[in-house]
Amino acid sequence: MKAITFREYGTPVVLKLEDLSIRPIKPNEVLVKVKAASVNPLDWRLMRGAPYFVRFTWGILKPKNFVLGADVSGIIEKVGSKVTALKVGDEVFGDTMPSGCGSCAEYVITTPSLLALKPKSISHIEAASLPVAGITALQFLRDHLRLKAEKQILINGSSGGVGTFAIQIAKAMNTEVTAVCSEQNQSLVKAVGADHTINYSQTNIHEINKSFDYVMDNVGNLKVKNFTDLLKNNGSGVQVGFQNFRITFPVMFASMRKSIEDGKRLIVKTAETNTSDLQFLADLIEQEKIRPIIDRVYTLEDTAEAIKYLETSRAKGKVVIEVNDD
Repeated sequence: MKAITFREYGTPVVLKLEDLSIRPIKPNEVLVKVKAASVNPLDWRLMRGAPYFVRFTWGILKPKNFVLGADVSGIIEKVGSKVTALKVGDEVFGDTMPSGCGSCAEYVITTPSLLALKPKSISHIEAASLPVAGITALQFLRDHLRLKAEKQILINGSSGGVGTFAIQIAKAMNTEVTAVCSEQNQSLVKAVGADHTINYSQTNIHEINKSFDYVMDNVGNLKVKNFTDLLKNNGSGVQVGFQNFRITFPVMFASMRKSIEDGKRLIVKTAETNTSDLQFLADLIEQEKIRPIIDRVYTLEDTAEAIKYLETSRAKGKVVIEVNDD
């Protein structure tokens, strides 16, 4: 099978299109014929091995799991002898990274616990955009921030994959959304449901003279003091992305405290893919409460170009790789 690999850390030039053999599946695994994959900031950070601490789990000198990609949508080709939840021919979507296999390939092996049935109303290209970004938005809003109706949330970094899903999920939970983005993306975030927008080129987010019940930072440029200033008493803030460790580490340290000030709490966690939450997203799709925003679609051969574009931080919604179009 053809697959996009990175056998060393570095810029997108380390990405290669290789022919790899498909190993036999284990009794609890399935083989998926990949129809589409999508790329996330996580992919280029792992490709670069940066920040350096990711190498402690991914491989110090070179990546242990060298096929790129996490998000997948495709068709079950084979099932292991102990698999009962899925069958050959099922159309599925999910996150393959926890299983140690990359999705930017013609086939991928993973476990049923990381997959769910694809929503019938959307394409494989759209479904491939859902898992990592959608699960992240869902779990951080519902489980970590514990979003409540008729409250106010500020979403910093609102026009990317996590941001566009976060706006829609927050609106589905009847929360008032203020979205921070560039001027050219204001119409996009309004179209997916934002009640208010802040153009960061005109208004410095560090100087916003308003407080919110919740703050979701998908960029990672908010310091502890910024969260303190932006949150109402007993409010909650969460940091999802980050630009540099010097900002993120103090936020991580502050998140270990019960309160940073006046009952305000900070949260730094990771999302964990599971079938139940994938199905929750699928249900929201079928109920027309959320919809994927696709910026660009690349071929498998052009995955390096997709990563280069993603690294510009200008992607609106998701960047998808179409693999098998038959």
